[in-house]
Amino acid sequence: MTEFLKFTDISNKIKKTKKFEVYSAHDGSYLGYVHWRTGWRRYVMHFESECDWSIECMNQCYKFIATLMQERNKPEEHSDAVRRPSMFNISREA
Repeated sequence: MTEFLKFTDISNKIKKTKKFEVYSAHDGSYLGYVHWRTGWRRYVMHFESECDWSIECMNQCYKFIATLMQERNKPEEHSDAVRRPSMFNISREA
């Protein structure tokens, strides 16, 4: 599969949530960042500039954020955490 985007982890290691800068894999231009939106309780993409995205670019970004959400929603082994349902119906492996 062709990669259109490059995600660079710039997370603060102290915080639970992650933050990633997003660059074009083609020319290295900065496109924005993926971060945790507290009020929405999910990761979102913030665009820094106007740019056109093909369906393949959007799909790669969607899959990246879906993976982040899956990782975040995994209950910790030592807790009795209850998963919240996702509005995106992200499949979770048992």
